[in-house]
Amino acid sequence: MYDWAQFISQFFSLYATHILTYHQIVFTDKGVAHCKKLIGESVTTEILLSKCPAADLLPTAISSKGLDLQRQWYLYEQIREFCKPEYTQDLVCPRPSFPKPKGKAAEYY
Repeated sequence: MYDWAQFISQFFSLYATHILTYHQIVFTDKGVAHCKKLIGESVTTEILLSKCPAADLLPTAISSKGLDLQRQWYLYEQIREFCKPEYTQDLVCPRPSFPKPKGKAAEYY
């Protein structure tokens, strides 16, 4: 998973935040938008990109802490039966590697 919001914000001008005030937007070149607020209005040309990112540049990766043990067991016991065995059961709802928690807190839903 990547932090796309932070990554994209460094390449767009502040004007890009006002793009939603227009009703008609036509993109013709990299970072160039031709905009109209109303149908009869003249076209306003806006340059949205402040700089172009390199083609191989990726945003900062965001690490995921994963599912808690209760959620893993819930998926395994309640949802697994709805997944196709040959395709997604072991991918979406694998058997958790730790024992099921005991007590009332073990009931996820």
